[in-house]
Amino acid sequence: MGTERILIDGSQRTVSLALTKEKRLIAFHCQDRSLGNMVGNIYLGKVKKVVRGIQAAFVDIGGSKDGFLHVKGIDLSRQPKLSRKVDFEGTDIGNYLRDGQWLVVQVEKEGFAGKGPRLTTLLSISSNMLVLTPHSNKIGVSRRIEKEGESERFKRIFEPRLHDIDRGLIVRTTAEGASEEKLNQALDSILQRWDTLNTEIRSVMNAQKIGLIGRAESFPTRLLMDLASRNLEKVLINDPDLFREVSDYVTLEEKSFANAISVDFEDGDIFARFGISAQIDLALKKEFQMSSGAQLVFEQTEALVSVDVNSGSKLNHGDSNVGGADAQDQLAIQVNMEAAELIPSQLRLRNLAGLIVIDFINMSSTEAHDQVLAALERGLLEDPATTRVDGFSDHGVVQMTRRRAGKSLHDSMTNLNASKPDSVLEDVCEKIVIDIIRHHKNNRNSKESGEYLVRAEQKTVDYLLEHKTNYLSRLESAVKRSVGVQVEPDFEVDEFDFSLVE
Repeated sequence: MGTERILIDGSQRTVSLALTKEKRLIAFHCQDRSLGNMVGNIYLGKVKKVVRGIQAAFVDIGGSKDGFLHVKGIDLSRQPKLSRKVDFEGTDIGNYLRDGQWLVVQVEKEGFAGKGPRLTTLLSISSNMLVLTPHSNKIGVSRRIEKEGESERFKRIFEPRLHDIDRGLIVRTTAEGASEEKLNQALDSILQRWDTLNTEIRSVMNAQKIGLIGRAESFPTRLLMDLASRNLEKVLINDPDLFREVSDYVTLEEKSFANAISVDFEDGDIFARFGISAQIDLALKKEFQMSSGAQLVFEQTEALVSVDVNSGSKLNHGDSNVGGADAQDQLAIQVNMEAAELIPSQLRLRNLAGLIVIDFINMSSTEAHDQVLAALERGLLEDPATTRVDGFSDHGVVQMTRRRAGKSLHDSMTNLNASKPDSVLEDVCEKIVIDIIRHHKNNRNSKESGEYLVRAEQKTVDYLLEHKTNYLSRLESAVKRSVGVQVEPDFEVDEFDFSLVE
């Protein structure tokens, strides 16, 4: 399967997480540090308004925007039915909720475009191997678990323990192959978390005060929980605060993970050191060069994502004259097979979702079509997102869908930079700090004395001085030396140099 690593990079502005397999980047996530994460948070809210026309209610949870609760997000089996005249076909939210009613809700989806977050009363809490559904008595098993007899084994282990306490479970893919002892430890851990949370829910309900009851995992710990597979070898982090946060989380939740996880501090630019930055740059380009010389071309529009398998010179020069049509067809199959094996990993890395149309090179045989589809579907098994492949159409293209989970890589990076007009200056100043600290550590036994002098373009120098606490003061504290700045008119904005001066 190949060993995996998670690298977490913390800068002044962002937190970024990269998942690699055998040094190849397979997933990347980033978030502005100033943004909070509401998904998974549990609140005590108060119904502001029930709107029967859209079968939804707006709920005040203490934020700037009221949350949106659709009738499909309500656990009707546990919501007492109000005595009202039924004048609405089907399930009527007006028979279950009223204005001013208190509710315990969980955030399903962040708010966007000026709208409040999407809510549910169907509470759940997650761990690496299990999802606990406190008000259910069903045990579900991930469809991606294919090992024969695993579903029956899970039910044999969990059903006796959950039968009398009104709890349900969803067993995640990472639980496949875990020992009975490990599974029971994971269940103990998540049940203990629910008992603690439930005590807090009862206390807040008695006080009837709108607000947060239980906070979900932070951005890096949530991703670690979701991405840590049985093949995860190590987690490397270059930010001291994030290192402490993740280490504490792994220690606290040790029994809930499928495997023991090693968390190490690795100073400096770990994305550059491990080749992540270069792979991100490639993933942001429309074209992806395959080893055969052919290309994949990705186009993202509002309606769909198109992937064009572009043969380039592979079929247009030289080779096409050797062996005639049969050789041409064999070459098309080879290129398409390579494309089918690469497209799933590129869709995941670029986080492209929705309707996806793949235009393979034309092939004459049905058998070749089946081979390419089989390769595509094998690759999609590695993708945690839900996918469906509809096969080749009459026009020779493959239509598939991939469930959306957040923004695409391109949109995430674009929004991140757009939200901060000074992002280039921030990145340069942060790199100055990192490079000087690294130089200081590498030469700590040297007898060099004096202060550091940073030479940079005018805007960079101004930014360093305007945000002295973030950069210069932090740097001086780290290297135990004074740090001066000097303007170099001939430098570009992203260009700098430094030296020790007496």
